[in-house]
Amino acid sequence: MSAKEIAKSVSDEFWLSVQPVTIYSWAKKYDWDDAKKAVKTTALAKATESEAGRLLRTTQDHLKLYSKIREKANNDLDSIPFDSAIDAVKAAKIGADGEIEILKSMMQMEFVQQVMEILVDEIQDSQTLTVVGNRLMTLVAANE
Repeated sequence: MSAKEIAKSVSDEFWLSVQPVTIYSWAKKYDWDDAKKAVKTTALAKATESEAGRLLRTTQDHLKLYSKIREKANNDLDSIPFDSAIDAVKAAKIGADGEIEILKSMMQMEFVQQVMEILVDEIQDSQTLTVVGNRLMTLVAANE
């Protein structure tokens, strides 16, 4: 909103006459620019954390599934006839390979989250932080 729009809104709501120059003085006096940057930074950090949490939960579910496949295949190797042992070996390999891929993905997500935390701490310009954060979130989503 512009200062003129804010002044009109305040005037209408409180039955006062507030001029745009007053809005500018309030913005300077109460450091609205820094407050706005802080809100954007916090919102971006929360959005990133939320997305990372969702990805982590999904990845953990996948890891459990691959672990079950591998464990089931390993258990079945001892009790099945030789004819179907190859199927158990294939399932064990699928489970193990899946677990490895999931663990690699988890390490990558943790790395991206750590990078994002560093950026949030170090970048003071909220517009730059927003652009970088959006690009990182797009990168993570593209690698799912």
